[in-house]
Amino acid sequence: MVLGADFYAAKTAAGNFTRVKNELGRQRTAMMMLLNILMGEAPTREIVIQGELPELAGEVKDVQAHIDMALKSRPDLMALEAQIEAARAP
Repeated sequence: MVLGADFYAAKTAAGNFTRVKNELGRQRTAMMMLLNILMGEAPTREIVIQGELPELAGEVKDVQAHIDMALKSRPDLMALEAQIEAARAP
């Protein structure tokens, strides 16, 4: 009787481990998709992160400097800016 209870307790614990593993995998996929979107890439693009991320990636810039840099380097934002300007044109 005890062996049967231990077996089912272990089976339940293994099921919980599998559930947590699947949940973490789902969260990782969601975060990678969000990272891709924030970088202006296709959401399903595979990105390999190597090494450790630095605490501070350089000098601290104001928000407008980041917006200007993003408008210059991301084609999707440049296209949106062009659409906004075209919509404003008479």
